Amino acid sequence: MAKKKKKSDTRKLQYSKKILGFVIINCVAMMWCSYLLAWFEKVEIAETLSKTVATSILGVTIPYLITSTVEKINQYGSRLNNTIKDDSEGGNI
Repeated sequence: MAKKKKKSDTRKLQYSKKILGFVIINCVAMMWCSYLLAWFEKVEIAETLSKTVATSILGVTIPYLITSTVEKINQYGSRLNNTIKDDSEGGNI
């Protein structure tokens, strides 16, 4: 029987996705700003900004993707293990 998700879990999941989307949109906008700064010959500021933005994108998205993957494995891994056990105990194929 499938478990129902708690309302707080659903809100937390939606909230984290919204925050991640907000951070990524801001980082992309700042990356474009660094191109504009380079076009206006503010090269030093543009390089610093693009390095900062790149590290913030990697610093936010990679941990989120790792934790999301681990949560999915934990959530669906038990179902997969139960299915494999049921098939192996069922008899000869």
